[in-house]
Amino acid sequence: MTTRQGFHLSLETLRKAVLEMGRITQNALRQSVDSLLLMDSNVANQIVAGDQKINQLQFSIEEECVLLLARQQPVARDLRRIMAALHISIDLERIADMAVDIAKTTLRISHDVPDVFRQDMVSMFTTVDTMITVALDAYGLESTEKAETLAERDDRMDHSYKITLEHLATLDSSSDPERLYSYAILARCMERIGDHVTNIGESVIYIQTGNRAELNA
Repeated sequence: MTTRQGFHLSLETLRKAVLEMGRITQNALRQSVDSLLLMDSNVANQIVAGDQKINQLQFSIEEECVLLLARQQPVARDLRRIMAALHISIDLERIADMAVDIAKTTLRISHDVPDVFRQDMVSMFTTVDTMITVALDAYGLESTEKAETLAERDDRMDHSYKITLEHLATLDSSSDPERLYSYAILARCMERIGDHVTNIGESVIYIQTGNRAELNA
């Protein structure tokens, strides 16, 4: 195997590692939302405990990126592939942190959420879960076309977030204002996850074009 072949094999291994981290992160988010909707403290605790694994994956990807940069001194698209892998792993790690925040909130409030907020959370989660799938597909295929569709989906997420806050404003907060605050934080987590997913799309476009598109305008 030539040095060049070995380098491209390393790039492919890096790509697969990022996709695997994405799969694990998406699953953690799905479980964290389930823990909230079902008020399942066991699942919530598993999400909190499992965050260290995702952190370690991100660290391993970061280390591999540094090694490839130091040993191979890549240029052009190969350099952008490495930088994109690093940035995407960071965004995935932050999405995982949001999943932990949702799980911790589940443990803190320990009661069923109101129907109107439950419906809003399901709507936001459905949107953002689809966004993650699209973003990971775009990265795996290096498809700018798929990545660009995230802009419209993020607009939809922002609209859902606004509607959710309006619904929360109609709830009676006099008995437990802290509970209402917790709901607002949960909604904010979902909105921020959407932002991190659009960042992933921007990294995909960067690989192909060398430009930083703005998908979260």
